[in-house]
Amino acid sequence: MRRFIASTGFLLLTIFVAQSVPAAESSPSRGVIEEIVVTAQKREQNIQDVGISMAAYSGDQLQSLGIDGIEGLAGDIPNVQLFELSGGGVPIVVIRGVGLNNFRINDSPTTGVYVDEVYQVSIAQLGSTLFDIERVEVLKGPQGGLYGRNAVGGAIRYLSKKPSFEQNESYATVGYGRFAKREAEGGFGGPISDVLAVRISGRIVKSDDTVFESPIGGFDHGEEDRWAARAMLSFQPSDTFSLDLKLHGGGDQSELPLMRPIGAYEPGVPTFIPGVTSSRLAGDFCSSFLAGGREPNRCVITSGETPESLGVYGRYDGATLRRPRLDSDWWGLNLIGVWASDNYTVKSITAYDQLDYLRRTDQDAGPLAQQEITYVSDIGSWSQELHVTYDAGGAVTGLFGFTYSQDTLEETTFLDGSEGLFTFVFGTDSVENPYEQDTQAFAAFGRVDWMFADDWNVGVEARYTTEDKEFSGGTFFVDQGNFVN
Repeated sequence: MRRFIASTGFLLLTIFVAQSVPAAESSPSRGVIEEIVVTAQKREQNIQDVGISMAAYSGDQLQSLGIDGIEGLAGDIPNVQLFELSGGGVPIVVIRGVGLNNFRINDSPTTGVYVDEVYQVSIAQLGSTLFDIERVEVLKGPQGGLYGRNAVGGAIRYLSKKPSFEQNESYATVGYGRFAKREAEGGFGGPISDVLAVRISGRIVKSDDTVFESPIGGFDHGEEDRWAARAMLSFQPSDTFSLDLKLHGGGDQSELPLMRPIGAYEPGVPTFIPGVTSSRLAGDFCSSFLAGGREPNRCVITSGETPESLGVYGRYDGATLRRPRLDSDWWGLNLIGVWASDNYTVKSITAYDQLDYLRRTDQDAGPLAQQEITYVSDIGSWSQELHVTYDAGGAVTGLFGFTYSQDTLEETTFLDGSEGLFTFVFGTDSVENPYEQDTQAFAAFGRVDWMFADDWNVGVEARYTTEDKEFSGGTFFVDQGNFVN
């Protein structure tokens, strides 16, 4: 079965009226407000002149705060939250209460994430390591004008440190911590000639098993194993033209947090279905569970055990016999060209990204194989953006552009339900769910600003977007040899 989805929309945002006053969220630094140059509106501006709510972090600030991932940003910015579903590997960003809590990576997020001005098409790409960063900008939404594709909640921009034409630069940091956590980060670069400069950097993090433990499985859990690297080449033959080429890659073979089984049912007797009690079939929930509480020493899970009878006492205890983990690798490249004249600046952004993603989970969180799910995904995407900025030094400035992108996501989900209700209901204990999703998106956008007084500015944004999706796939019942579209 093949389904075709097409959507076309026009978005005219509210007129922005802003006064040049100190912004409360201009920087996470405590104390003096420094002059910070940002590109939140796709051109360089003092953060005090940007009429939106945002936070900006320099690379030095990220290092001093110990932030090397999106979870650290969420923990430091008001009204920004991060949720990890199905045991991790699926980061969901919620800004101002706007987010999409789902565990499938083909869904479109409500916060647009851009790495060096390139849109990340899947939430599976959000777990990459932050290193050698020039700046991170978190724009609270909605940001539908300039970042329209899935930016209802807002937009997050990662900007890597560029090569220097002035001097050779290098740095290196190493760290050692609890659970034998080892981390190292470094970078170096500088001018090769008058028109060429290079910068190479990377980061690696490893640890032993951490705080998670499965008493019934007899193992500790939580090992970290991730790395990332980047090479950038800048070509600047004149003051009016430049090309920046970036090649990047990385991997994450870390173990995911253990999920805890929750006693939701009244104690019952075993039924003719292995691993299922009578209370589960009758839907007899514990009153404490329905009230939002837990009784881990009395209320039982589907198979009839209480969490405490399985050895689950602390918040980091699990009852699985399996070890959920990630096994992901990615690489990509992008080319950014800039041409500037007295009044106009033209920027072209071309990018390709590839992600090979595997996530192994234990959804039932218990010792039986009731819902063991493995997601194997392959994502390829490319995009082209071109925009023109007008700034003649007068009261009126403008930016107009377009973007076109294509991405393909191929995924096969493997489910093992050899024990419990799944086998009884579907007559099989193994299911595969292969599908392919192809997306093509085009957008034209623009913004005009009018500084009608010394301290006042009016900005108007508009965007036209069309997005086509094709989805094909189905469910394969392995034991039955039956495929259902």
